[in-house]
Amino acid sequence: MRILCLFLLLFLFTAPAYAETLTLDQAVALAGQDDPALAQIEAGAQALDEKAVAEGQLPDPKASFALQNFPTDNFSRSREGMTQIVVGASQAFPRGSTLAYKSRKTGAMADGQRAQLEDQKRNIERAVRQAWLDLYYWEQAAYTVKHSESLLKKVIEATETHYSTGGRNAQDVIGAELELSVLQDKKVDIDRQIETARAELAKWIGQAAARRELPGDFPKLPPLMAYEAIENELSNHPQIKAAEAMMKAGEHGVRIAQEQYKPGFNVGLNYGLREGNLPDGNDRPDFVTAKVTLDVPLFTGKRQDRKLAASRYEAASAQYKRDDALRNLKTMLETDYANWQRFDERVIHYEASVLKQAKENFEASLQAYQESRTDFSSLIRAQVRELDTNLQRMKLKTDKAKAQARLLYLQGDRS
Repeated sequence: MRILCLFLLLFLFTAPAYAETLTLDQAVALAGQDDPALAQIEAGAQALDEKAVAEGQLPDPKASFALQNFPTDNFSRSREGMTQIVVGASQAFPRGSTLAYKSRKTGAMADGQRAQLEDQKRNIERAVRQAWLDLYYWEQAAYTVKHSESLLKKVIEATETHYSTGGRNAQDVIGAELELSVLQDKKVDIDRQIETARAELAKWIGQAAARRELPGDFPKLPPLMAYEAIENELSNHPQIKAAEAMMKAGEHGVRIAQEQYKPGFNVGLNYGLREGNLPDGNDRPDFVTAKVTLDVPLFTGKRQDRKLAASRYEAASAQYKRDDALRNLKTMLETDYANWQRFDERVIHYEASVLKQAKENFEASLQAYQESRTDFSSLIRAQVRELDTNLQRMKLKTDKAKAQARLLYLQGDRS
């Protein structure tokens, strides 16, 4: 029982520490919550959906009421035979299938908005990943510099010891302290970079989440497909889907313009109520009037022809925009895939040989310096080289991951 209680206490005290850790996946998930840019695009798509339904409906019918042909001397309703109280209704019918094409055009625009929403989600994922990776790199750089600082302090202690016994000159001591000051200045600059990276991350996930501690292990991103597979997927990219939706909207715009060569018409029905009697003593009959009004496009040169030409240019513009977007995505793929491969090769090279050699070189220089077999400048060069090598290796890993994040924007998070 005592062992169980100790285990529970250990769990309770250690759980908050894990809860405060901000992994890369958690940062991406947080960025998708309550984002105003996503909400704005989604609201725009919903507005277009509602508008598409409305634009497919006939115009509202019109009702009319008239007091017709009343005599002005006494306004009698029964004296004159032409005096009527007229009520009527009319309904307009737009040209051809204009309403159907308008509805389809607006629906295509709504599809474009939804594709833009998906593209914005991918953009946010890419931005959050890159901001998180930048913060991770600078925090690891701070740790590396701190470790290097502790090693340099040991060098200073050894230098001061040798100087006090006459084994070293004052220049070595001053040089060691100068190098420590330079390293401490690097720490200050790294702290500045950390705060900058944290501010960029906070833009997407909030200050509280961005202040959480990052895990020590390097993150694992979703795997990438082969180059050819990603290239084939580009035709399904949200940018292309959005452009294709605008192309479809442009095609419907052309059809709307073509429908304007057809006549529109208006159907109306009036009922005229008359009072009084005919000369033979019978009641005057009421009147019914039905009419059809045609809107005939006779002079099309300056109106219909121009609108049709304009709509065709708009459709062609949408096609060119789609082709340009696909070209840009292919350029991004070619660039980022090459970078990702080269960074991977360099990371492997650094981890296989460069890091080990830099560490062995510094340890050998430190041993030789302690035994008075090398000068102080050689020792400092070895120490600086080891520090730069560790930082460069972490920079390469981060750059590789950032290139992978950009490629995931192109292929989507799929294995």
